Amino acid sequence: MKLTKNIMKKVMIFLIILILHTSSVLATATEVVIEGPTPDSTPPILKSLSVSGTEMSPDKSVKIIAEASDDLSGISSIYISYEKPSGEGRSVSLYLNTATSKYEGTINVGTYDEPGEWKLNSITLTDKKENSRTIVDTSYTWESYEKMDMSPYTIKVTGVLEQTDKTSPVLNTISISTQQTKPGDTVKVVADVTDNESGVSSISASFSKPSGRSAYAYLYYNQTTGKYEGSITIDQYDELGEWQLYYVSMWDKAENHGYVYNSSSVPVATTNKMDFSNCKFEVSETKPDLLGPILDSLSISLEQVTNNGARVKLTAEGSDNLSGMTSLSAYYIKPSGKSYYVSFGWNSTIGKYVAYIPIDKYDELGTWKLSSMYLYDYKDNSKYVYDNEENGDFSLFHFTVRGAITIPPASPFSIGMSPKSITLEPGQSQQLKTILNMTDATTKDITLQPSGTVYTSSNPSAVKVDENGLITVEPNAAAGTTYIQAANSGLYQQIEVTISGGISKDSLRISPLKVNLASGQTKQLNVVASLADGTEKDVTSGSTGTQYSSLDETIVSVDKNGLIRVSADAKQGEVKIQANHNGIISDMVVAVTGPPVIKSLAMTPDSAKVFKGETVQLSTRATLSDGSTKDVTAGSLGTTYKSSTTSVATVDSNGLVTVSPEATKGASTLITATNEGVSKSVTVIADEDPSKTVSELSVDPTSLTLVASNTKQLKVIATMGDGKTKEVTLGSVGTKYTSSDTNVAMVGADGLISVPSEAPINNKSTITVEFGGKKVNVVVTVGTDPKETLETIEPDQTAVILSSGKTHQLAITATMGDGSTKDVTLGSTGTKYTSSATNVATVGADGLITVPSNAPENYKSTITVEQSGKKTYVTVTVGSNPGDTLGSIAPDQTAVTLSPGKTHQLAITATMGDGSTKDVTLGSTGTKYTSSATNVATVGADGLITVPSNAPLNYKSTITVEHEGKKAYLTVTVGAANPADILEKVTPDQTAVTLSPGKTHQLAITATMGDGSTKDVTLGSTG
Repeated sequence: MKLTKNIMKKVMIFLIILILHTSSVLATATEVVIEGPTPDSTPPILKSLSVSGTEMSPDKSVKIIAEASDDLSGISSIYISYEKPSGEGRSVSLYLNTATSKYEGTINVGTYDEPGEWKLNSITLTDKKENSRTIVDTSYTWESYEKMDMSPYTIKVTGVLEQTDKTSPVLNTISISTQQTKPGDTVKVVADVTDNESGVSSISASFSKPSGRSAYAYLYYNQTTGKYEGSITIDQYDELGEWQLYYVSMWDKAENHGYVYNSSSVPVATTNKMDFSNCKFEVSETKPDLLGPILDSLSISLEQVTNNGARVKLTAEGSDNLSGMTSLSAYYIKPSGKSYYVSFGWNSTIGKYVAYIPIDKYDELGTWKLSSMYLYDYKDNSKYVYDNEENGDFSLFHFTVRGAITIPPASPFSIGMSPKSITLEPGQSQQLKTILNMTDATTKDITLQPSGTVYTSSNPSAVKVDENGLITVEPNAAAGTTYIQAANSGLYQQIEVTISGGISKDSLRISPLKVNLASGQTKQLNVVASLADGTEKDVTSGSTGTQYSSLDETIVSVDKNGLIRVSADAKQGEVKIQANHNGIISDMVVAVTGPPVIKSLAMTPDSAKVFKGETVQLSTRATLSDGSTKDVTAGSLGTTYKSSTTSVATVDSNGLVTVSPEATKGASTLITATNEGVSKSVTVIADEDPSKTVSELSVDPTSLTLVASNTKQLKVIATMGDGKTKEVTLGSVGTKYTSSDTNVAMVGADGLISVPSEAPINNKSTITVEFGGKKVNVVVTVGTDPKETLETIEPDQTAVILSSGKTHQLAITATMGDGSTKDVTLGSTGTKYTSSATNVATVGADGLITVPSNAPENYKSTITVEQSGKKTYVTVTVGSNPGDTLGSIAPDQTAVTLSPGKTHQLAITATMGDGSTKDVTLGSTGTKYTSSATNVATVGADGLITVPSNAPLNYKSTITVEHEGKKAYLTVTVGAANPADILEKVTPDQTAVTLSPGKTHQLAITATMGDGSTKDVTLGSTG
């Protein structure tokens, strides 16, 4: 049974070796495309600027309005800066008003602000791709900025009050509630602070921790005690030792600010000092968190969002030894050198930090490089990681933007070990599990020795670890701490093994414990002191008291901050490096090896479809003989590139592939990279850009009839492969036109069709339109001029009812072939009229219908109207037309009261049988008027009533109105004069005026009438 297990174990090891040998760094295929990349490198343009006013006060603000535009990505922000008379600035952001399409902002002034002229000194416009334009006033001498005259936008500030409070608050006393604390305790801070005028605004107290860091207590007014109070609560991860009040910061409501410092902690020259010796407290029983978080893993991937948009996804894991990680951020450097800030958010679903970098067609082309990462924990400990040989290789996370986005091949980034810490008794064992975190978010189990993992113990006499990660504590091992390191692919990770049974002692953890370096290479050590009181702190820097030494400086040197450097001519062998921190000592070993050589290459994308005429940047990474990887994309690093079919695509010395615009869709080429005799190939396939591929071609019109010598402009629309449309009428965009018969129709280079003057009528020609490999035809027929071709004629009425002796004038409209219309009523236009029964109705040469006086009732006649072969008909019926029959008449008033000498104009309305109405006031319409008593009222032929000047008061007259046998009546009563017509008094606007010689003054005279109304009677024309 034991033999079988040994055989199985050997077989498994062999398989693992075989797998690892054939799969060093796997390339990740990516098909993330940016269609038609058009980098936005131009900042926005300011078109106009205006202000709503040039005066401002506390109750009157000023609006600033800017009109601006950006050529591609769009405007992100606009802000302006004003300078007060004192030189202090005031900035205002402008925001887009969608209703006006302009950017607007408001500047305000406070009650105690500065009076005088506030001068606009700059305006900054930034687009969504961080292109920025700053314009300054012409008075500035800064040569790097654009200039404009900003004097028209100066604002005069008035109505403000002078600030009389110019003294900061005064700290009278300050105290704390306790001088001994432990986790969970609260230290109460109480201060007596006064201010001479405006009143206290805010107070804070800064305490200095043993490490030199600060803790703040913010104090608020307690109305009961009349003091300012705040507190600091101690938690389990706070620093041990003495916390001393260092300074108190105080603001009043007039923005006067002052500090009071601890007299024993500040330079003698500082005048604002106070004895704070009573304001210190001791913290005990905590486990201080003094170490920053650690970046455990980081991966990069791509996501296609739209045809023109993608996003780069970064996924990170971090850990903190005590309080926990609170935030993670990074910076990328764009090809132009600009920085791009990346903020990670916590994704609770996957339990990791995630960040996205959106990329669209307006972003910069070239390589975006990850330059730094920043990690923070809840105790404000930070970890900064930079892209360099000593701290880490961030080239793993660079990406290149072209027609396609390229990320590097998946590579090892970090090692994970579990458990992270172990407590064992002497004689006990524990199996480790070790994984390799890859940059594509995958992991590999590298626990066993065949994976290439090498384990090292910091104290092998007490704790051993075998080649497969099995930890064993020696039976006679003393209590203490040992560190176990796993190394693979040039990466290192450690765990802590505590041997129980003794009293905790100080120890020093140095990382890495063992490192392989070639001549000329460097490595930064990291040293952490673990103290007996539970405190852990980073003591890598020589400033912490740590001292380093090398047993052979001629081979391996180490500087005061733990940077190891192998000499250029170093021979292979091992050199021990020692770190000593205040008597705590730890060693590590540098194994000097020969220069690592390239074992394999990986490239991304491993296969790519690239649009014709576009480029894709290859990313080439080498796996070295020591297991590490490095970027070798650039030709300067020894990599050469070759394309198997240059007619499909070429590749430059740095791996930039360009697909030929003439390449056939689907054609492919093999791009081979070679470095140190090791090669790797990828396939590049030529593809059509949907936005440049025509799927359909349409033309307007598709057929037409043109008369000789006439022209017609075609309009051609191409529907592209991405569904978008564009006009391609002009020949300059590649559209071609041909005519099948130029005797019938010719076509110009831009689609203008013309028919020769001698083209035969009804002959046809086919115009062929061609663009992007698609064709469409237009049939042209030679015809007569549509505007001269009569299509239809129509009368204004198709049926008319006329009574005997009545007439009706027809109106005939012709519609021509081109849709236009014209009046053809008159016989002179060629229109002819005939009546089917002249005893019923006759029609004149110009369309006047007449019904004879003896025409029989209800008989009909059809009037035929003919013009150029087209006919239309009108039916005439003899009968009573309701519209000609008077139903009734009515005056606008049935009774009026007029004073002697006054007049009134009647208005008479006739209502016809069909309900229509018409004005029949005038006598010329047949209306007649009579008065029953002309001594009371007379009436004119057109209905004007006049009351004689001697008419007796209260007498009446009846006005009779008659029209076509219909009558209506109106009663006129002679009454007293209308009060509104009687002048009571006149009043000037002024009763006394003083004028110097040569001066004038215009009077204004108001008349008050009998009914109390008034009117202006200034002018002489009023009487």
